[in-house]
Amino acid sequence: MVYPLLLRPVFKIGNYGGVGLMEKFGYDVEENIEQAYLLTYGIFGENTVRNGKYAGCQLGEVIEKWGSEALGNKAASNNDFPIAVKLIDTKDRLSLKVNPDINETLYITDCKPDSKIIYGINRNVTRDEFYHRIKTNTLSEICNIVSVNKGDVFNINAGCIYAIGKDITALCIKQNSDISYRITDYGRVDINGKRLPLQTEKACEAACLTVSEAQSESEITLYPFGIVTGLCDNGNYIAEHLSLNGKAAMLEKESFISVVMLSGEAVLSYPTGNMRLFKGDSVFVPAKELLRAFSDPV
Repeated sequence: MVYPLLLRPVFKIGNYGGVGLMEKFGYDVEENIEQAYLLTYGIFGENTVRNGKYAGCQLGEVIEKWGSEALGNKAASNNDFPIAVKLIDTKDRLSLKVNPDINETLYITDCKPDSKIIYGINRNVTRDEFYHRIKTNTLSEICNIVSVNKGDVFNINAGCIYAIGKDITALCIKQNSDISYRITDYGRVDINGKRLPLQTEKACEAACLTVSEAQSESEITLYPFGIVTGLCDNGNYIAEHLSLNGKAAMLEKESFISVVMLSGEAVLSYPTGNMRLFKGDSVFVPAKELLRAFSDPV
């Protein structure tokens, strides 16, 4: 019998990771953990199940046992697991990159005043100018530098150059691909005196060279159980932020659901049981599994 799977994150060390994942979400990790993959099956690692019959098993192992029905018709039509969900925490700005063929959504969960990201360019340019600016370290002059606040959402389409600034914690939902091209790491070296590799030529070919609109207003809907804010619906995945003040029911017949707790506590109730969730928890909900979420324990 299928049931919602409480998942253990997969942690990744980064050159510019901070302590936010430990301090803000209570993860038992060391400093410099830059990313916590809350839902991953494939190229970024694999979550371990924490609850029920399959506790201790890998997520992929359970999905294979359950079959494609657990993913739903939409997700099962993909050759690979369709998405990855992670938390990112930065103590310094991250590399300027471009994703050539995937979409990504950033939801700012916390940041310090005056935190910024780079999102696209501020005027149309030719590919020759773009390449020249990379080589002459003047690309920043045409980058769209955007101030961010807690609760902001940025949908990064394929081809949009971007970089997450320092002192930002963000939830990232993306198509499940690790192909991205690093444009610059600002000349930095790691503790071994080595620079991160760049993919300048590929980045130049993949980059969108027209002005990018940094942000659009999210659609907010009020319900008796709370507030639902639409973050993204790009044809590949749908992302919503739910602020609960009561009881909500969730059922998706065509796809699984990924539930991430960004604050507070809640109880998830399902046909064969219930589970208490805390900030930082992540749950894989199989397709067709009726789920009820309570803002307070029952």
